[in-house]
Amino acid sequence: MGFTLRLEFYGATPQLSLVSLRQASGGERVSVRGKTPGAWIGKGTFQWTAAVRALALLLVKWSYARALKGDQVEWVVIAGEKGSLAASLDYALYKNPLWVFEMFGADHKGAPFLRRFIVRTNPGRKRAGPVIVGINPRFVAGGEIEIFWDDALVLSLERLRHLLTALEKPGVVTTA
Repeated sequence: MGFTLRLEFYGATPQLSLVSLRQASGGERVSVRGKTPGAWIGKGTFQWTAAVRALALLLVKWSYARALKGDQVEWVVIAGEKGSLAASLDYALYKNPLWVFEMFGADHKGAPFLRRFIVRTNPGRKRAGPVIVGINPRFVAGGEIEIFWDDALVLSLERLRHLLTALEKPGVVTTA
C-alpha cells in the first residue's frame, strides 16, 4: 500500500495539530486536533492524549531512524508499564476510539488500519512486564512520512532529533 502520512506539529513544546493520510489510490483522510473539526468541515478529529502522543512519538522516531539508517531500519518501539505512553497507545488499539478510525480508516471487516501500522508485544499487559508497541516496518516501509513543525518541513537530522526529544519528555498531555 503506497501512502503519504503528513504530521503537523506546532509550538515550542510541540503538539500534533493535523494528520493527513493520502493513499496512492487517491483517497485522503484529514484529522485535526480538537473536539470538533471547526473550519475543517467533514474532517476527523483527535485530542492530544497520551495515546496520540505515543503514536506521534513512534512515527517521528521511525522517521529519525530512517534518516539515520535508510532502509536498514528494522524496529522502532516504545515500552512501558501502566500509565506509560506505550500502555496508552496499546489501550487505544484495544478500545478503538473514534479518532483511530477517523485518522486511519478501517478495512472491509471494520478493523482499524492503525493496527497495520503498529505491532504490539504483551498487548493489554496480560502477563508481567511492559507492553511494547512499535512501527510495523513491513507496512510503513511502503509509504512516506512527512513531518512539519511550525509550518516548516523537517528535513535536517538535528531538527528531527529536537522534535523527537521534545515528544519523549514527560509533560502535560492535554485533551483538547
